[in-house]
Amino acid sequence: MEIKFRTVSPVILSGRSSFALYKGIDYEKVDSQEINIVYPFFSYENRNNKSDKIFEKAKSYYIPASSLKGSILVNKNDNKNKSKEENLFRQNTIFRDVLIKKEHIILNKLWKFQYLYQELKENNKENKKPKYEEFFPAVGVEMLNTGVDLVGNILIKDIEKNLKEKFEKRLNETCCLTDNKLIKYLSEIDDRIQKIKDLKIVEEDRKNTIKELEDIKNAISKLRKSGKKYIFLGGYKGLIGSLIKIEGKNIRNGFYIDKETMLPYGLVEVIKY
Repeated sequence: MEIKFRTVSPVILSGRSSFALYKGIDYEKVDSQEINIVYPFFSYENRNNKSDKIFEKAKSYYIPASSLKGSILVNKNDNKNKSKEENLFRQNTIFRDVLIKKEHIILNKLWKFQYLYQELKENNKENKKPKYEEFFPAVGVEMLNTGVDLVGNILIKDIEKNLKEKFEKRLNETCCLTDNKLIKYLSEIDDRIQKIKDLKIVEEDRKNTIKELEDIKNAISKLRKSGKKYIFLGGYKGLIGSLIKIEGKNIRNGFYIDKETMLPYGLVEVIKY
């Protein structure tokens, strides 16, 4: 079967830090930008040890089958306690890598809200100003751009009569989980706004920070009102976007937010399946 989906915010899929590309070792420079490290999107190409060449994109990229599978078939059980039925279901649902054209990959900076979580200072000491800014300015990240339509191919070994229906049910459950995560984002933003009102910072800084948080809230609210189905894919989506179960209120979420969409990274619309 096929799953058609569209990126709503940039998707970040990179290997571990050992796969990072370094200036002076793996490339000479990145155009006119001062980027010392690049975290590359997944590709089959060896891009190392080209210190005499300007940084270039790979010829093509891909979303690993394991990443897509993990995002859609969110684990219901702890890894140590998976049921035989769950193991059998996952073993007989086979994903393929999704190929991506290089023009759909952009090299960009990662944006994050800093100092959203801090305690109120005592003795009239000022708090740190919350900042929405580039996170590690000398680091570039290859991202799958927004508005890109993709198709994932999945082989379902229908050893059970209802395996395809079971897969569709799981996908729907994951989309509902994503919506719950977005609701939690909205709740957490409201909580941060209330906390910022009490911080000892310059009034103009307070207003700017609250405005930026409200912009994120409005973007997420608009997404939810569309009635469409979404999943999270890739990294830098914050703790809320990564959790399987969201319990309690004590979540110190990392607010990694795309500058253009004002949405968490990795949001993907499921169009058809």
